[in-house]
Amino acid sequence: MDTAYSVYREILIWDNKNRRAQIIKKQKHTLLTALASLAILTILTISLVFVGTTITPQARSEAPRIKYYTTITVNYSDSLSDIAENFMTAEYTNTDEYINEICQINHIYDANDIRIGDQLIIPYFSSDFKQ
Repeated sequence: MDTAYSVYREILIWDNKNRRAQIIKKQKHTLLTALASLAILTILTISLVFVGTTITPQARSEAPRIKYYTTITVNYSDSLSDIAENFMTAEYTNTDEYINEICQINHIYDANDIRIGDQLIIPYFSSDFKQ
């Protein structure tokens, strides 16, 4: 019985060693999977941060343009076209649009109906901040 017990014991020890080896192998596999997942998440996070900062629009280097109004006095031979040439800025698409705005502001119903000495409110855009 001693040899049978001894063989049985050796078999149990050998089975235990195999089970431990399998458990350790599974633990290593789980650890490697977790580390790989962590590495992938870290890379994704870093790439999103860099992509997010490169996609973000940059602030304009130029100052914002602000709409202001000034008053002018109509001189001899001035027309709204002449005034538009002097005061119209790039924010307006064309002269007619600018002249229509002047007419609306000043309640002018006929663009040819301005006279010498009339005071007109004229819109313009500027990047200078005025108080």
